[in-house]
Amino acid sequence: MYKPLYRMLVCFTASLMLVFANSASAAVVNSVKGIVDGANTGNDFGITTGYEFFATFIYDDSGLTNTGPETITFDTNGLGNTFSFTIGSVSFSQGDDTFGGAILNFDDGAFDGFEFDTDPGSPVEFSSFGTGSVYNFTGGDSATINGHWDGSTFGAAVPVPAAVWLFVSGLLGLAGVARRNINRF
Repeated sequence: MYKPLYRMLVCFTASLMLVFANSASAAVVNSVKGIVDGANTGNDFGITTGYEFFATFIYDDSGLTNTGPETITFDTNGLGNTFSFTIGSVSFSQGDDTFGGAILNFDDGAFDGFEFDTDPGSPVEFSSFGTGSVYNFTGGDSATINGHWDGSTFGAAVPVPAAVWLFVSGLLGLAGVARRNINRF
């Protein structure tokens, strides 16, 4: 009665392991907080000084050595490394960068700035340049909003494959418990 369930659980777990075996790269999920230092009063985006938002980055860190200045690039076609953030009522992602792709900067493994620039001719522009983590946001009623990235909030990296392997090992544990219970009957 329970043997078909056990076999199905084992087959499902084995399938997951095969599917994710090739995706065991060093993909990490990380985020950094943006803080608004100055904003025009009554801007179209409803943003005031002190407003906080988070940019989320998913990237492959296998090439980083955590020694000296290093970069992670984000292509504009949405393949590979990705990021996204929403400030006020406007959202941005790697596809919005019009100057060859955004760059995440590190110095000795620590967040050291984010380079991203949208088309200056677009209704809304967001630009963030190099180290120092400063950004500018303009648009709508020509509101000018500026601020900085709080590098101290750059979260601990969460390896995506590690979570998958943890899930699969839990399934294997359940399969073992199921098998032990089957042998009792």
